[in-house]
Amino acid sequence: QQLLPLPEVPVFRGHEFVLPSDDEAAAGYIDKIVQPLTLSANSCSTDAFLLHSNITGLDERFVSSSVHGYTILGCPPRNSNERTPALKVTSELLDLASTNSNLDHPLCEECTDALLQQVDKQLTFTAAKARSYTQLLDQLKNTRAPNIEHLELQLKELELEEKELEAEVQEILAEQEEVKKTLEEKRQQAIVLADEEERYLIECCKQRSLWFDAEEERISFHNQKVHSQLQLEKLKQTNIFNIAFHIWKDDHISTINNFRLGRLPTMQVSWTEINAALGQMALLLCSIARKFQLNFSKYEIVPYGNHSYVKVKGPENRILPLYHYSVIKMMVINTSFDLAMVAFLECFVELVQHLERRSNTTLSLPYPINKHLLEDPQAGARYSIKTQFNPDEQWTKALKFLLTNLKWALTWVSAPALCQPSIPAASRDVSSRMQSSATRHSAVAQRR
Repeated sequence: QQLLPLPEVPVFRGHEFVLPSDDEAAAGYIDKIVQPLTLSANSCSTDAFLLHSNITGLDERFVSSSVHGYTILGCPPRNSNERTPALKVTSELLDLASTNSNLDHPLCEECTDALLQQVDKQLTFTAAKARSYTQLLDQLKNTRAPNIEHLELQLKELELEEKELEAEVQEILAEQEEVKKTLEEKRQQAIVLADEEERYLIECCKQRSLWFDAEEERISFHNQKVHSQLQLEKLKQTNIFNIAFHIWKDDHISTINNFRLGRLPTMQVSWTEINAALGQMALLLCSIARKFQLNFSKYEIVPYGNHSYVKVKGPENRILPLYHYSVIKMMVINTSFDLAMVAFLECFVELVQHLERRSNTTLSLPYPINKHLLEDPQAGARYSIKTQFNPDEQWTKALKFLLTNLKWALTWVSAPALCQPSIPAASRDVSSRMQSSATRHSAVAQRR
């Protein structure tokens, strides 16, 4: 019979014991130490016996060792080559048991008890299992034999049903294949539609972007148009002559574009500055005349900065300088300069008369002009525009009155009823169109 492997027994190794270093103290522990046991080839009798391991301090005559690591006390060692047959059989059995299990044999008393308990449990379980098999066998013996014909009929019916179910399964598989093909076609169509949708969305985004750009450009053009109309209305109401020719005063001397026009004993103004002021005054008079398409009958004023002059119309084609040199040359050219000033005054009077005919109204100048004289109605005095035999104070005051009359005429000329054309109906409701444009712009921003 084949030997069954012995069940494993849990064996735990205890703590290692260390003898004291003192010999007298260690002597009290020697008799209490029990080392692991094993069979030894040396024995005191014909039977096998157990040996203790070598212990330091014991007499070698009473200590016998073996290859198994066990030692028996009180038995002198013998020749290890002498073994009885019984000892050999026992040693081989123990080696065989040690080989077939995880434990070294022989076992101690505690391990043997634990092993016996486990063997008893296994024996009890095996006996219960054998009783169960015996009961099942008795039941099978007492059971009546089944009807073979009935079972064969049931088997045939089940076989037919199996065939029908297999046919149904084949049909279902065929339908499943068709559904898979249809599903694959639908997937391909979905991929194509997804690509078309993506292209459509890209094209739609491009078109919307172009539309937004066009709408922004249209709104921008509309806003520019409204802004231009507002600027046009503003410019129509702006007096360009007041901006281009600023007439004011500096103490007792009048100025035009910050150039002083006149001289006083206490304020000696250079003739270069006075000539520049006369040139600005000539440019203003020519600009007003050109605006209303007026050509002077006797003279032609040529604005030329601080060297402006008046040209006499006729065969002589005489030129009268509207500028003055220093005091040294005054006696030589004084007459021509005075004639140029008188000619300028006559041109101004002709311009006023032309404006009165154009507007069918009368322009009442604050300082009336009579030939080369300008009258002061409040003081009842007259001041000549000529420099010959005329003090600087009076000549300066005459120039001041002349500039005042020019400013008065400039203000009257800038009136809308006289010089501005009729305002078109499209530009009368600029504010309402600006509001509607702002509303449309906000609507476009919301749609974005």
